[in-house]
Amino acid sequence: MNYDFTPLSKILPNVVGRFQLTRQVTSAVICEEFRKAAGVLWGEEVLTHLKPKFFQKGLLMIAVESSVWAQEVQFKKTAILDHFKKIFPKNPVKNIKTCVE
Repeated sequence: MNYDFTPLSKILPNVVGRFQLTRQVTSAVICEEFRKAAGVLWGEEVLTHLKPKFFQKGLLMIAVESSVWAQEVQFKKTAILDHFKKIFPKNPVKNIKTCVE
């Protein structure tokens, strides 16, 4: 038996496009990239205090534990946006807002 495997990286873009999942996949990637950036900016333990809630139409919404963490995110907003500019050539993230939960 001869098995010819196609790498997932070649199949995934077609599947995402065919099932119109581009927006959802982009949102998931943006949220995951925020988690990585937050870990670098504040340390991994920060993820117990804040988490990406959603990404939609250029807005990344971050759920925070308190107004103190909301202020921290605002202080680092430029650094976070610069991080996204480096990672994503088309820079889909235009703004970052927080909500206390």
